[in-house]
Amino acid sequence: MTIPHDTTNKLRRNLRSQIKDRFTGKKVCLLLSAGADSTLLAMIAHSLKFDIHAFSYERVGFPSEDCQQAENTAKHFGWDFTKVVIPKENPKDCFKRMINLGCTKKTELEILYPFTHLIEEISSQGFNLVMTGFGQPIPDNRKASISCRNNPDKWWNHACSNDLLSTASTKCIEFAADKGIEIFNPLHETKFKKLMHGLTMEQMHKPYWKAVWKDLYPKDFEDLGLLKKGRSTNLQIGGGIDAFFKPLLDDAKINYRGYTDIRHLVKLWSKHTNTEMTLKTDDTKTSFKPYLMADVHKQSKKALFSVVTTFAGGGGSSTGYKLAGGKILLASEFVPAAIDTYLANYPDTPIDGNDIRKITRKNGRKGVLEWFAHHNIKCGEYDILDGSPPCSTFSVSGVGEGKNEKKNVSYSDTTQDRIGYLIHEFVYLANCTKPKVCIIENVPTIAKSDVFGHALRRLKRQGYIVGHKVLTASYFGVPQRRKRMFAVAVRPDIASAVGIETEQDVLSLYPQGSSYQPSVKDAIGDIEVDMRERNLILKEIRKGTQYEVIRGLRKNPEHPAKLSHDHPNFMNLYFNIYRSAWNDPVPTITQSGNQLGGRGGVFHPTEDRTFTIKELLRLTALPDDFKLTGSFNQRAERVGRMVPPLLTFALARSIYEKVLKPTQGMEYKE
Repeated sequence: MTIPHDTTNKLRRNLRSQIKDRFTGKKVCLLLSAGADSTLLAMIAHSLKFDIHAFSYERVGFPSEDCQQAENTAKHFGWDFTKVVIPKENPKDCFKRMINLGCTKKTELEILYPFTHLIEEISSQGFNLVMTGFGQPIPDNRKASISCRNNPDKWWNHACSNDLLSTASTKCIEFAADKGIEIFNPLHETKFKKLMHGLTMEQMHKPYWKAVWKDLYPKDFEDLGLLKKGRSTNLQIGGGIDAFFKPLLDDAKINYRGYTDIRHLVKLWSKHTNTEMTLKTDDTKTSFKPYLMADVHKQSKKALFSVVTTFAGGGGSSTGYKLAGGKILLASEFVPAAIDTYLANYPDTPIDGNDIRKITRKNGRKGVLEWFAHHNIKCGEYDILDGSPPCSTFSVSGVGEGKNEKKNVSYSDTTQDRIGYLIHEFVYLANCTKPKVCIIENVPTIAKSDVFGHALRRLKRQGYIVGHKVLTASYFGVPQRRKRMFAVAVRPDIASAVGIETEQDVLSLYPQGSSYQPSVKDAIGDIEVDMRERNLILKEIRKGTQYEVIRGLRKNPEHPAKLSHDHPNFMNLYFNIYRSAWNDPVPTITQSGNQLGGRGGVFHPTEDRTFTIKELLRLTALPDDFKLTGSFNQRAERVGRMVPPLLTFALARSIYEKVLKPTQGMEYKE
């Protein structure tokens, strides 16, 4: 059964219309392979008289038939063609990079790796829109093919109402977006897919593979020798990408579990983040060690470097800087309850309780410099400007970037307008006062935000060299798997003095973590439980609507457990309720999860309760005698919002040793 001629014409017209509407100039940039998908799109653009620039790749020393065919196709039609040659690289370093980009599957690893090289080259040539065959709707895996063969209408109903992009394609699109490049996928457009509704596998693939595409330009496909060609060798095998990563199976430090398949290795390491790839090979051990405020004050008296901290909260980051030998010159915080806690612990530190916008927007730069001068801080002569702008806009539990513009948004015990844009006030302070180093702390998901990207670009325009990275607290002596993103920006003269030229150089400033993760037992196994608080928590939980769910959590699990681990029917329910495990770090403690009457939360390994305040202090690696003010819920919130001090300590110590110490005494020149 052949495809109706009318359907073929409609498909061609739709693609022509999409491409004509999307590309407003004369040039079309596309990723080209030997496959029918990208070749068809290139032919459509060619028929519209666009100037085509095609990109493909091969590994150095590993000729690819796919890339050769793409080059032959471009030559046949007279298109511009760039062959991106992937240089010899260390597969271990590339594996780490792909894991840090979020790869969780073998296909994602093998497709994203060459794609990153393609996008870097495309970006360098000035393109910001790239056409690909991603998400094409013809069933090309076993499961989809069987589904379409058994019931074409059911398959096409699914295809037309669902996203057919593979997770690997999605990763590529996200990477390109981070580089300012948009990926255009005409074959994935819903109206186009609807034109194919009802087509059978026989119609799409007979008399030759992907006949539905090739019959749009049969002579051109025949001239290229592709008309009767069957399924192409996949790019991973054809491009030698699978072979590139296979040596990792023989690396005992990476493959410490002895897997025989890369897919299991990717799954294993996808549970780790950024610094963690090196941790299994590092002999450093950072076990949990309780400490007191006296230890903090002792280290801070060394005054090795100076810090101005904004959005300081109750003093979590400040405690870390002090432990590293830092002196806090000035703090800014707008939540009254947080200020109370800060001053209870650091009464000698000047703290400004105004909304930071009253500082940045009063008399502009002059007003900012006057504020600093009032506290005897000179432009360019202090070391670190630190800031943790409110993250509810960007957190997994927040409501997304739509919250950026809202007014009267609840935050702690206050309300704020346009809360998502407070990061720009931090950047304005930095650009006015020229600290040697800026450190922005936030949730990992902020890295995908346009607001964050714009803020970093503003720093870069002032010459700062900027990098950002996610650190996991449990690898720095904290018995909690809290992940935080830290952006570090180094002033140009300081960067030059210590040999920092690129973002990659900035990433070398981050600390290397430990191979040991402190456990819940390490943290709270030896402390005396406050029975009054324990009973209060139990009483409140028993009154709550989630009590039966909490009772259903497995007691004393080997690893942190959700209800769905034992009851699969709850896979998409109660996902923010965990039972912690004695021998593992506790999952992330949130600002609301451990409040009385809070939704979700992390629960004690063997009791149906959340943690007491003393336990929370330990699990966040705060000093045992750190003072928290206010009601139980205010105190629990303060801890949940704090950056674990030992995490800040590790980063500050590394930056001091690698940047601040070598540049002490340098005179600042505007």
